[in-house]
Amino acid sequence: MWLRGKHAAAIEDNVAFGRAVEDFGASVAATHGA
Repeated sequence: MWLRGKHAAAIEDNVAFGRAVEDFGASVAATHGA
């Protein structure tokens, strides 16, 4: 159960990181007018 919970948390962290990267990429594109 502990391993399963840890795995789920890791997936959530990866999803949050992916969203942050997408937001950063969008802001950079907007700043540079791409």
